[in-house]
Amino acid sequence: MLKKLVLKYRYLIILSINLLIIALSYYLAFYTHFNFIFPAAFVSNFIKTIPLLVLIKMLIFYRFGLFSGLWRYVSFDDLYRIIKATIFATFAFFVSVRLVFTDLTFPGSIFFLDWVFCFFFVCGTRFITRFLRERFKPEISGSKKRALIIGAGEAGIMALRECQNNPQ
Repeated sequence: MLKKLVLKYRYLIILSINLLIIALSYYLAFYTHFNFIFPAAFVSNFIKTIPLLVLIKMLIFYRFGLFSGLWRYVSFDDLYRIIKATIFATFAFFVSVRLVFTDLTFPGSIFFLDWVFCFFFVCGTRFITRFLRERFKPEISGSKKRALIIGAGEAGIMALRECQNNPQ
């Protein structure tokens, strides 16, 4: 029941998780920059700029394909896409803030901290999902059969991983 519900709303769940990551990363960037105190003078800066940040990052994440794919098969190719998307999104946000909000005093380190938090949270959710799926696989009832995989290189490894991920 829960699995069907998650599969039905998978895309919406992924969008929501990324939206939460973007907002949380930005908040933590402010929070850590100001030594775990959120000065009242910068609350308005945060509130004014967060819609722009969310818009830019969601569009760029979509463009780089971060909302598609299966997290249980996350790989170094995904890591490379995440690096490119987060760097490009942070740069676009930096330029946008400097052009749109010329009157704001905005510490530059906020952009870097936001990138660090966002990158690690986006990667972390994917790799933790993969780790949990591989570590806590449900056991298949019935007898297990032994198999010998003959072959070398990527094809043999791919066959082994497929047998491990789909025992039936």
